[in-house]
Amino acid sequence: MEMNDKPMNEMESIQIINSMIANAKQGMQSNGTSFILWGWALFATCLASFILYFIDYKQPMLPWTIATLFGIIMIGVNVMQKPKVEKVRTYMDELIKAFTSGFYICLVIVIAGMNFNAISSYAGFIVLLLLYGLLMHVVGFATRYKPLIVGAIVAWTGCLLGLWLQSMMYLMLFTAISMVMGFIVPGHLLRKAYKNNQY
Repeated sequence: MEMNDKPMNEMESIQIINSMIANAKQGMQSNGTSFILWGWALFATCLASFILYFIDYKQPMLPWTIATLFGIIMIGVNVMQKPKVEKVRTYMDELIKAFTSGFYICLVIVIAGMNFNAISSYAGFIVLLLLYGLLMHVVGFATRYKPLIVGAIVAWTGCLLGLWLQSMMYLMLFTAISMVMGFIVPGHLLRKAYKNNQY
């Protein structure tokens, strides 16, 4: 069978790539709320743990037990909600979805490792912060969304500072700052852009 499709020129290729990026951004901004919710939840948990370490409370990781229950409820609500409008998924959407699902699988494995004492909480949180940075970095570059890339740099800087200071208390503080820069700020910017129809 003869192919009648003529090859794309450079301009058409660029337009297709740009439309894929724009569609991925649109998908992200509809999730701007989840960036904000997860960001604030994790920020509050890290900050609470930091304060409990600071006052030398016996169970400084107690906020993480509460956060886990909150996370299970949030995931349950998210799964139960059906999207209002079915949108056409692009290759970029599928790529980001595959990466984020892989990220969450890694997250669960690290958290399980900490709960079963296979790895220390300190090492586990260093890895978690590295993974959060990787998520922000990849999604930020894939969608050309600079606030996420900045968030990744902040997360990785927090990792390096955490390794240097070797303090769980300060690691909680660095993680809290990373949640502000990598989730809360980008989430609010996405929501604002969505309301102004910039994407």
